[in-house]
Amino acid sequence: MKKFGIALISLGIYCAIFAFNVDVVIGTTYNIGLLNERQNIIYLSGIIFLAGIILFGFGVVVKEESKNLKKFVFLCSLPFLCFLVIKAYYIRQYVLAEEQKIKHEYEKSYQEIQDKNIEEENKKEIEKAESSYQMTLNSTEFVDMGNGSVFDNKTDLTWQRCHVGEKWKDSTCIGIADLVVWEDATKIKDTLANKNDWRLPTKKELETLLFCSNNVCTINTDIFSNNAKTRVWSSSSDNQHFGNVWYVDFRTGIPISTFIEGDNLRVRLVRNGK
Repeated sequence: MKKFGIALISLGIYCAIFAFNVDVVIGTTYNIGLLNERQNIIYLSGIIFLAGIILFGFGVVVKEESKNLKKFVFLCSLPFLCFLVIKAYYIRQYVLAEEQKIKHEYEKSYQEIQDKNIEEENKKEIEKAESSYQMTLNSTEFVDMGNGSVFDNKTDLTWQRCHVGEKWKDSTCIGIADLVVWEDATKIKDTLANKNDWRLPTKKELETLLFCSNNVCTINTDIFSNNAKTRVWSSSSDNQHFGNVWYVDFRTGIPISTFIEGDNLRVRLVRNGK
């Protein structure tokens, strides 16, 4: 009986070791009481181990009678203690796994909602551009200041004709425009025409440079050169989406909300008055 008990104890230990090497998913998000395969193997190994202890104990008692009664009681209680420890470990692992799943699903749902809101906001901006900027090309609106800038009579704003990094020469912009993140764009300073109040324009100010024809909105390339059809930062934050700012895509005439650290875009500076 003792030998059979020892064999069962060995088998129970082997099953427990095997269980710890089984890679299975613990539970599901919507059924907290579901037992996984690893737990079932642990339970089985515990039962086998317990049966082995009992048989071994009976063998000891039969042979040694009452001298080993305390040892028998201890050996019988040992598998229950092991079972409780293993059970507590798996409950903890299960709770941690559930918390991780819930956190992941929450972050995924939140991002989907954010993306959907931004998409709807951009659609509204497209509709707004198509309905609000129906104007004809009118180069006389701008006055050439003769120093690489133009003055807009309608808005009382003076614009640099080139992006930061380019220079106005022979009726066009030469050089390569700088591509910068939004935070760096807000810190750019310039002294064109001996003026030191150049700044990053707001979203609404950039939108005044748009004109639409046949449902296509763009920028006046006679004033700002062909290089002007690109994406340009504004200084405006998107109050509807935390961490987002606005830029205007002069290839399509659409203002776009984007993450503050998500893009490297060009910069066109503006100042008030002449």
